[in-house]
Amino acid sequence: MRRLTDMLLQFARFDAGQEEMVRQPVDFTELVEGCVERLKPLAEGQHLNLVLNLQPTEVLGDTLRLAQVVINLVQNAIQYTPAGGSVSVMVESTSAGTHLKVADTGIGISATDLPRVFERFFRADRARSGGEGRTGLGLAISQAIIQAHGGRIAVESTFGVGTCFTVHLPRAETI
Repeated sequence: MRRLTDMLLQFARFDAGQEEMVRQPVDFTELVEGCVERLKPLAEGQHLNLVLNLQPTEVLGDTLRLAQVVINLVQNAIQYTPAGGSVSVMVESTSAGTHLKVADTGIGISATDLPRVFERFFRADRARSGGEGRTGLGLAISQAIIQAHGGRIAVESTFGVGTCFTVHLPRAETI
């Protein structure tokens, strides 16, 4: 209940433009690597192959908020990938900015549910919403955080095949 309350308060602050963001240079590669390292035991416990492909890159942003997004995306990928599957995390730097991709060989998201995954309180079919403590707010909050950083988040998925979330963050000098 406390977690839900905290998430709702965070949304209220985002909506009111009052969610404080501490903008500073962040070694995004190091941040992603640290988040994945925290979740590695969860992936190993589910017998998943965790693949990292991280190019060095820096962004201007709020370290805690960006970590919240990375953890949410990787944790979701782990949660919805059956044993023996894989979760890939990639960071690349381009002239347009930094890209984070979190892809899995999980259960995927149905075409019907896909357009709604970033809606508040939306939880897809029963197979995807059975997790303890799931509120249907994680992806909506992730989207709000990325948008507050001047970026965008997108999802592609094929039901029964897997899902890929892509985060685009602008170059630090364009923020």
